[in-house]
Amino acid sequence: MGQHRKALKRNLTGFVAAYVLALSLIAVMTGASHWIAATVTASQVDAANEIDISGGQRMLSQRIALLLTELADTEDRQTTLADLRTARDQFRAAHLGLINGDPVMRLNGVSSKELGAIYFYEPHLVNQRAEALIFAADRALLSGAPLPAEILAEATLLAKGPLLTGLDAVVKRQELEARQGLEFIQNVDLWLLIATIIILLGEGFLIFCPLSNQVMRSANEVLKSNEDLQHSLRHDQLTGLPNRRYMREFLDMSLSQANRYGHRVGLFQIDLVGFRNLNETRGHAIGDLVLQRLAGLIRCESRKGDFIARIGVDEFAVICSFAKDLDDLNALSKRICQLITEPFEIEDVACELKCTAAIVLSDKGEVDPIRLQNDVDITLSEAKLLGSGASVIFSPELRNAFEGREDLRKDLKRAFAADEIEPFFQPQINVRTGKLDGFEALARWRHPEKGVLTPFHFLNAATEFGLGEKLDEIIMDKAFSALASWRAKGLIVPRIGVNITTAELRDPFMIERIKWAAEGHDLDPSGVCIEILESVLVEEEGNEVIQNIAGLSRSGFQIDLDDFGTGHASIATLKQFNVDRIKIDRSFISNIDTNSDQQKIAGAMIDLSHSLGVSVLAEGIETEGEYAQAASMGCEFLQGYGIARPMSAVVATEWIKSYAAKEPVHAAIG
Repeated sequence: MGQHRKALKRNLTGFVAAYVLALSLIAVMTGASHWIAATVTASQVDAANEIDISGGQRMLSQRIALLLTELADTEDRQTTLADLRTARDQFRAAHLGLINGDPVMRLNGVSSKELGAIYFYEPHLVNQRAEALIFAADRALLSGAPLPAEILAEATLLAKGPLLTGLDAVVKRQELEARQGLEFIQNVDLWLLIATIIILLGEGFLIFCPLSNQVMRSANEVLKSNEDLQHSLRHDQLTGLPNRRYMREFLDMSLSQANRYGHRVGLFQIDLVGFRNLNETRGHAIGDLVLQRLAGLIRCESRKGDFIARIGVDEFAVICSFAKDLDDLNALSKRICQLITEPFEIEDVACELKCTAAIVLSDKGEVDPIRLQNDVDITLSEAKLLGSGASVIFSPELRNAFEGREDLRKDLKRAFAADEIEPFFQPQINVRTGKLDGFEALARWRHPEKGVLTPFHFLNAATEFGLGEKLDEIIMDKAFSALASWRAKGLIVPRIGVNITTAELRDPFMIERIKWAAEGHDLDPSGVCIEILESVLVEEEGNEVIQNIAGLSRSGFQIDLDDFGTGHASIATLKQFNVDRIKIDRSFISNIDTNSDQQKIAGAMIDLSHSLGVSVLAEGIETEGEYAQAASMGCEFLQGYGIARPMSAVVATEWIKSYAAKEPVHAAIG
C-alpha cells in the first residue's frame, strides 16, 4: 500500500505541475489579450479623435476659403478678418496636432505609413496644401486687404479641390485603419479563445483524464490492498485457513443464526501431539509442509458448510453450523483424527503425529461464542491430561471441575503469598547402625480451612499453573534452613533429601541455583540428597537432563533414584546417571514379609543395585515384619510410616532428640 501511495503522490505531483503550467499559459494569454485590447483600444480612441479632427479640417478649410473670398466683398472687413484668424488658428493647430501629435488633443501623430503618404506624398500632398492655405490666410491677415485675384483663386481652388480630396482620403484611411484595428483585436480574442479551449481540452485529455484514471487505479489498488490486508488479518498465511479472529466472528454469526432458526452449532478443536518436536528436529520447512498437508486433509474430510480454522501453532478448529448431535460431531472428529495420525512422508522424511480432540455442542438458545470457546478449551485441557489420542466430549461436569481448578489456582497463589507452603520431614534410618541417616523433605500446604494438605491435593495443579518451580524453591530453602538449624542446635542429621521435578532438571541453571541455596545455609553438597523419579530417567532423552544429573553428581550431591521399579530403568541407565542409591517403591515392599513374589522382585532389585555399587532404600515400611524382611534382604536404609510419619520442622526437632536418646543397637520400629 505504501508503494501505491508513493506512486500516486509522484503522479499527482506531475499532474499538478502540468496543471499549474497550463493555468500559467492561460494567465499569460489572458494578460496578453488584455494588453493588446488596451493598446488597440487606445489606438481606436486616437483614430476616432483623428477622424473627428480630420472631418473638422474639411469644414475649416472651406471656411477659410470662404472668408478669403468675403474679404473682397464685405464692408465689415474687421469681423471677417477676425473670423479668418480664428479659423486659421483652429486649422493650423489641428493640422500640427495631426502631423506631430498633440497631447492636449489626445493625438499621437500620424498613425500609419499609409496615412503619412496622404499627408506628405503624391498625389494628395495634404500637408503641403494645408500649409499653402494657411499661408494664404496669413498673408491676408497680415495685409488686412483682400488677396490678389490670382492668389485668391488659387487658394479657393486649393481648398475646394486637392486639399478637400486629400482630407477625405485621410478620413477614409483613418476609418479603414480603425476597422482593421477592430478586426485585429477581434481576431486576437478569437485565437486566444481557441488557444484557451485547446489548452483546456489538452488539460482534460492529457492531465485530468490520466489523473482520474490514475486516481481510479490507485483507489482500486488501495481497495485491493485493504481487502488483502483484511484477508491477511483474518487468515493464516501458511495454510490459507481462517485464523482465530475470523473463527470468533464466524462462531458469533453461526450462534446468532442458530438461535434464530432453532438449530445447534458444533465446535471441535484438534491439538497436534508431537508437532513441535517434529518442527524443531526436522526443520521449520518440513513443519510448514506438514501443516499445509494437514490443512488439506481437514478440508477434504469436512463437509460442505463446515468452517475450518487454524487457531494456533499446532491447533485446528472446525465449526459445524448445522450439527445434528454429538454422535455426528464425534464421528467427524474421529475421521479427521484418524487421517492425521496415519504415518506419511514429506520430502523423504517419515512423519507420524498424534492428536487430541475436544468436542462441544451448543445448547439451544446459546448466543455467547466466548462461553462456547471456553468450553472447548476446558475440554481440550482434559483431553491433554488423558494423553495423546484422547477425544473428549464436553459436559457440564468438566466445566465444574475446571472452575474448581481455577479456584484452586487462586487459592494456591494466595497460599504462596501467605507462606502456607512448608516442608514436612520423614526420617530415613541406616539399618546397619540403626541411626538416623537423614530426612526426605515432602511438600505440605497448611491450609487455613482444610488443614494440612499433601501434594496429592495441589502438586499437579501447581505444575499446571506454572507454580512448580516456585514450590521447589520454597521447599528446598526451608528444608536447607531446617537442616542448618538442627545442626546449629547440635543435632546429628547427616543429610536432607529434596525432590527435583522434570522441569527443574531441564533448567540449564539448576545446578548453580541448588549450590547457591546450599551455600546460603552453609551446607556442603554432601549433606544434600537430590531425589529424582525413575520415570524421568526412562522418558527423558534431552541433553540438559543428562548433563544436569551428571553435574550434580560431580558437585558432590548424592543422587537418589526415587520410586525405583515403576519406570523400568535399565542397568545402563543406573550407570549413565551416576546413581548413588535407589529407593524401591512401596508397591514392591508392601507385604514383603509374607509375599514370596514380592520378595523375589525386591531381591532382584537389591542384587542388581549392589552389583553396580548402588545402595538401596526401601520405601513404605509400615510393619515390623516389613522392616525386618527388608533389612534381612540387604536394604541399607529404610523409610516409612512404620518408622515415622512426615512431620513439621518443629515436631521433627523433638523427634530427632527422642530418637537419639534411645541409642538403638539394632533396627527397630519407632
